[in-house]
Amino acid sequence: MKIGVAGASGYLGAELLRLLAGHPSLQVEVAQADSSAGMQVAGLYPNLAPAYRDLAFSPLDPVELQGLDAVFVALPSGRSQDLLPALAENAPLVVDLGGDFRLRDPSLYPIWYGSSTELRSSSTVSSMDYRSCSATISRVPRSSARRGVT
Repeated sequence: MKIGVAGASGYLGAELLRLLAGHPSLQVEVAQADSSAGMQVAGLYPNLAPAYRDLAFSPLDPVELQGLDAVFVALPSGRSQDLLPALAENAPLVVDLGGDFRLRDPSLYPIWYGSSTELRSSSTVSSMDYRSCSATISRVPRSSARRGVT
């Protein structure tokens, strides 16, 4: 599958690139990051050089993400709201790793995020943020040990 990552140079984006590099069926074709546009991925993250020797960061541009099989959005809170509507029309699968589209009931957005928005397509997915994920993952060894799993 051809993959694009919007927000690829931040903490979450770089970790995503690392995880994607180890997947045999996923090929990162586009890595977008306004703050690092023009830089080589390997120049900013030498540990990723074996996987992304020739990949450079490009500016955020939904048009460049067209034709990919999936797009991951790893932008700071509030930034994916502007990008996701265009992506949802042009990418078969969009996974938003930010918090902009986590709630199903739009009336709850002002309570939690101070803004209102709506999930526009079932082809978009929003995941839990890194804090929730790390808190959950940190419990796995302890809970596995209780069940006798090693």
